[in-house]
Amino acid sequence: MGTMTHLVWRQLIKEKARTFTTILAMAVAATLTVATLIGINSARHSMYQDNIQNTGGLQFVLSKVNQETALAIQKKADISESVRYQRQGQISFADQVPNQPDSPLLMLPKPALQRLIQPILLEGRLPQNEQEVMLAQDLISDVYAVGKTVAAQRNGQRVVLKIVGSYRGYAGLMASDGAVTTGHFDGTKNYAVAAAFGNYGNFYAKLKKLTAQYHVGSDQQRVNELALKRAGESRDVKVRAMFVLLVIVVLSVIGLVSLALIYTSINLSVQAQTQRYGLLRSIGATPRQIRQSVCLQALTLALPAILLGLLAGIGGLSLAFHELNRIFKASGNTFQLLLTISWWPILVSGFFMLLVTLLAARRPAKRAAQVSPIAAVRAQSASRKVSQRMLRQGMLGRFLPTPIAKLAYKHYRRLGWSKVTMMTTLALSLMIFIGFTSFFRGMLTFSDETISRQADVTITKTQSLASANFSFNPRRLPGVKRGTVTGTTQVGLKNAPQAFHDRLNVIVVSDQTFGTVFKDRPTIITGSRLVTNSKTGKRQQQWDTPKDFAGTLELANEQSSQKTLTQPMKVVTKTAAEMTDWLVSDQSGLVLSASRFRQISQ
Repeated sequence: MGTMTHLVWRQLIKEKARTFTTILAMAVAATLTVATLIGINSARHSMYQDNIQNTGGLQFVLSKVNQETALAIQKKADISESVRYQRQGQISFADQVPNQPDSPLLMLPKPALQRLIQPILLEGRLPQNEQEVMLAQDLISDVYAVGKTVAAQRNGQRVVLKIVGSYRGYAGLMASDGAVTTGHFDGTKNYAVAAAFGNYGNFYAKLKKLTAQYHVGSDQQRVNELALKRAGESRDVKVRAMFVLLVIVVLSVIGLVSLALIYTSINLSVQAQTQRYGLLRSIGATPRQIRQSVCLQALTLALPAILLGLLAGIGGLSLAFHELNRIFKASGNTFQLLLTISWWPILVSGFFMLLVTLLAARRPAKRAAQVSPIAAVRAQSASRKVSQRMLRQGMLGRFLPTPIAKLAYKHYRRLGWSKVTMMTTLALSLMIFIGFTSFFRGMLTFSDETISRQADVTITKTQSLASANFSFNPRRLPGVKRGTVTGTTQVGLKNAPQAFHDRLNVIVVSDQTFGTVFKDRPTIITGSRLVTNSKTGKRQQQWDTPKDFAGTLELANEQSSQKTLTQPMKVVTKTAAEMTDWLVSDQSGLVLSASRFRQISQ
């Protein structure tokens, strides 16, 4: 241990309170850095995992390769997961769609079916033998529906296959116009490999190297681009540049706060040790050695601060993710935040904190090196340069009521860069605090009542509700898994309860839906949204109608030409998130059966 290192260590042990305070300030800065970088990385990985499920965890498909190439690709060291399948024929749908190209008949072994088809299963089930087939959703029609048969050419022979299901052709890695069956491999041609690299970092460079090695063209490749974009792996340079820019901007803001916090702490420590630095100069220490002493002291304190920041940042993120995942699960949302701890956020955080610490220590170290032995003996610090502007009273000083206030303001004007540091620290700390708390408060108040189950497709038709066919079942249409026919109108309310308007939306459903889903009870479906209070600036949940209302409403029949009639009706209220068995529309309102609605509108 060198002389300067020994002196630094003794000084840190001697001033335990100041040492602890400095470490705490550095730990706060390290926590912000660690939490931000690991949080961004975890969010990217969580979105990637959510999207990669549509392709069974596999990232790409290489098709039209021979058996030898397929086996070689599967054995590559950087391939972590893979399945193999084969094109064994085709199916013609020209009788239904003129000039329609033949659809490929793909044979997937059962492991491949589970990985590639099960996540995008739309209707029916997976094929269990060679006589069964699944079609892409665009191929399903009245003629080729689930339960019917289709003729196909398989290995040069005509076969008749039973349609047992359909899959979403545009959601995974399979052909959007394909037909899928199961069975055994036959021959050495027309193979395809669906695979994933051990990690998605630098994905496209690895894929380019792999395809170049086995001479696979671009028309033979299919990639889950959505999942890779979520992970930050995009072919578009602009997308990747935007992500890097985001990280730089966030780190810049955190860096300014960290710089101010650490600088203030080190500067106070240097000012308290003015006599010590002067005495070191008197026994032969050079200004360079003094500067090195201050920087070494700062770096020594930064190491435990970084460790504390890692623990606090990871622990805080873990608690936040756990709470958010609980809310997502309660609301029926399948998305989950996964805490991902990898090497690059930790290394970047450590390097970033060391760099900020050195920058923060630079000016205090220079000031410590300027302390003269005479000033140290007198217990004086280096004289501060005071400009004429600092000596002026200032506009604010003229309006201060007491001499003590004027004296304090005069001292404040003479602080120079110290006051700038203090104001910057307070302003940036307040900005980060408001930003983080607003984000998490918004996420935590986004409760399960704000999430409703929306339909993928909504078709609107303008016609009289009296002539609407509410008994029509949309599931009869090809490719439709669930569906509901509803009609909407408005009715007046007589003696409307508090928090209700004088008019109310009415959602009309079939008698069967009203009985099975709503138990033959008139039900108000209410939704909510997050709005910002103009007075307080806080976000709050605003309901379309009171979510706890249960009582009697009087509906006004405004269609009567003679007089306005009233129909008392006992109702209950449910939130949109509670109605998991029904596709909720965007509107809130009173749900009635078609027959009940006809009664009140006659």
